[in-house]
Amino acid sequence: MTYSKTPLRGKSVRNLDFLTGHWKGTAGDDIFEEYWLPELHSNKACVFRWIKGGEIYIYELVALVERDGEIHMLLRHFDKGFTAWEEKTSPRDFVVTEMTETEVTFIDTGNPDGGFLRYDTSKKDTLEFSDHEVDGSINFSLVFTKVK
Repeated sequence: MTYSKTPLRGKSVRNLDFLTGHWKGTAGDDIFEEYWLPELHSNKACVFRWIKGGEIYIYELVALVERDGEIHMLLRHFDKGFTAWEEKTSPRDFVVTEMTETEVTFIDTGNPDGGFLRYDTSKKDTLEFSDHEVDGSINFSLVFTKVK
């Protein structure tokens, strides 16, 4: 699987409405869920939590913002004590490189040759998140079902 390393220009956060909603999934005893808020003023936000062994494993806070004609995903990870993994002034910064009506691909602006992240909603009421290596192989993926 190949992917673009060139930031996609000319799109809007509004084009990512397919992410909107409450999504939940399981893998063994793990439970994970995320909630994407609707776009408002060219901004979209998401909260994510992952429970392993009956305890919080990780939280994530995500913002999709438009900057210089590109869409950026700003991300912070938090442990169960809500201590941020990233430095106070340095959230992870990813940029959209590919987008369809049901799929979006991001690369890390700090490591554009380090692989990519993909969200895919092409299957009805399903959101698949995958973290890929440079060669397209999957580090891990999470499959969510839309909560109605």
